Amino acid sequence: MSKAKEFKKLEKDAEDSYDYRELADKVLESGDKEWGRKLYQKSLDLADCPADFLQLGRKVFENLADNEWVRNIIQQGLKITERPDETCYFGEDVAVNLGDKKWAKEIFKNALGKAEDGYEHSYVAMCVANESCLGDKKWAREIYELGLKKCNDEDEKDEIENSLRQL
Repeated sequence: MSKAKEFKKLEKDAEDSYDYRELADKVLESGDKEWGRKLYQKSLDLADCPADFLQLGRKVFENLADNEWVRNIIQQGLKITERPDETCYFGEDVAVNLGDKKWAKEIFKNALGKAEDGYEHSYVAMCVANESCLGDKKWAREIYELGLKKCNDEDEKDEIENSLRQL
């Protein structure tokens, strides 16, 4: 069976965002950029959770280098994030892949607004402090200190205090 026939069968059998995204990767690997792009679009049309949008955005960045489309995918994904860690994943991609520190900072602010306990604050602070993201140690320290006020137990508090010392 030729690659094209194999891909057509896989496309016919595809059921969700993941299936189309994985097939698009294979099609692009074989050199068909137009068909791969169409399959990524089908993946986007079926995306229904933050992870779908996150993974698709990464693949479009990696395989098509279409930053505008990546930006659009991230914006759609951010609309459905509920947890701070999910939101931070998008912020990391914006900072690292798109190089847009200003937008990344807004995304991390949004993640901080969703943080309820010390651990969630700590995760946002860790992302903010990361040199490949924002590298903003001052803001990270402020977030860790906010997290200390939201700790549920001594272990959580000890972990955040340790992170603060390491900044």
